[in-house]
Amino acid sequence: MKVMYDDTCRLCSVSAGALDPSELVRASEVGDPSGLEGVILITESGKYVGFDAVLEIAKRKENLFPLLPALLFLQVTGLGNLLYRAVAERRHSRAADFLASLIGVFTRTSRSRTGLS
Repeated sequence: MKVMYDDTCRLCSVSAGALDPSELVRASEVGDPSGLEGVILITESGKYVGFDAVLEIAKRKENLFPLLPALLFLQVTGLGNLLYRAVAERRHSRAADFLASLIGVFTRTSRSRTGLS
């Protein structure tokens, strides 16, 4: 499994912190991240982009299982892609930076409780 993400985006980088660094590819290493259509997941079974990639990553990573019910709800209601696109289009905004800060606090707290810090 390889995940390409926009490493110039704080929200994207903080979110990528939930994954093993060996699974990550920084978009800036292979080109201009501003042209990235969304997070990209490449697996043996295919390529996933955007919300589909997020959902597939959550299915494969045990530490992200708690997100699955919400992600599956967003998929079933058709809101997943809409929400993903809205956030992706604003990923360099102050709101996205604020969201990254919240995610960072949550992941640091979770890691310290599990001894992963």
